[in-house]
Amino acid sequence: MTLAITVRKATPADKDAVVALCRAIEPRDYVPEMFDEAAAAPPPQGLYVAELDGRVVGCHLVDVTAPGTGFFFGMRIDPRVQGQGIGSAYAGLQVAEAVAGGLRRLFLTSAPGNVRAHRTVEKNGFVNRGEWVIWEMGEPGAVGAAEPSGAGAQPLRVRAGTPADLPAVAAFQGAMAGQVLSEVIAAPDFPYGFSIIGDEDWAVEDLVVAEEVASADLAGLMLLRQIEIDGQRQTYVRRLEGSLEAAAALLDYARSWAGARGLEKWCVSLPARCEPLLAPLGLDPAKCERWYMFEYEAK
Repeated sequence: MTLAITVRKATPADKDAVVALCRAIEPRDYVPEMFDEAAAAPPPQGLYVAELDGRVVGCHLVDVTAPGTGFFFGMRIDPRVQGQGIGSAYAGLQVAEAVAGGLRRLFLTSAPGNVRAHRTVEKNGFVNRGEWVIWEMGEPGAVGAAEPSGAGAQPLRVRAGTPADLPAVAAFQGAMAGQVLSEVIAAPDFPYGFSIIGDEDWAVEDLVVAEEVASADLAGLMLLRQIEIDGQRQTYVRRLEGSLEAAAALLDYARSWAGARGLEKWCVSLPARCEPLLAPLGLDPAKCERWYMFEYEAK
């Protein structure tokens, strides 16, 4: 049976239906609070609704995280129509709408245990790129000095990046090219959004490097900035690479940097493979968000 489901940009007239749909699923859902701004956003961004026989039965949001790259989030489906193939049809139409709007790469996240949703998006061309971890508004712990990893460890110097560092950064990333998620990066101001790393992401105003004192060889790097979430200024670590020694030294720098700005909270968004590097922050692993990240690339 062909489902008469369509996807279109939301209009102000859809607000009551979207609010009722979201509140029926989760009374404290954040999507209704975003409705006005998201509905007014120019395509391909903003809020979209799914209609079945003229009735709103779903909604989702699209954030453009980089040119040609979009992030799907806030997908909701009316529980009364679930189990009828609506989710799969809706996911396919989401992709078609976004690609028609000029997006070539799409990302979305799903909880590791949400196997049914994983199957749905994979049927529609998404590939599981692995696990991501996010701490939002986590309390910072004591950041200690780097612990030596064994014989041969070199003293490290940590400093703000400069344009002259960019070739070494590119080479450092190139050496990691075979690792899962090595090309994916968190969005600059939105820890739950993702895109493919571009040259602009290594802006020197965010770049911090750790180098060996004796040779000046790059040992680690970090992208560090201040963001605001719910009116609270936070230290945002959106990239952390290198050895354990380099990571500890970089996070020590981040603590001093945050202290000079009066920041008391951390926001961290990293591939799960980088999680061991965060030990010096003392963040509780049980309090982080864990997601599988799915990517779609238009052919």
